[in-house]
Amino acid sequence: MARVLLSNVGFLILALVFLTKMFDFWINLLVVAVIPALCEEMLFRGMIPKALLGTGFAYALYKGGFISLCNSCTFSIIGLLC
Repeated sequence: MARVLLSNVGFLILALVFLTKMFDFWINLLVVAVIPALCEEMLFRGMIPKALLGTGFAYALYKGGFISLCNSCTFSIIGLLC
């Protein structure tokens, strides 16, 4: 099972690296970099502090920043462990 998964991942990486058209590059850049970054910013700088605003402005910003920090650290730690 793991070999099949790794071979599929390898195929996807090769498909992303060896693009035949410039249009494919821009679509990949949009899907891999731009959309996730925009969604993360909207979530951690907009939705979470707005949901916590009833608790006070400073607390909402602090708690939203802390949740964002925990999210970033989780991915960094997983990257170091793998």
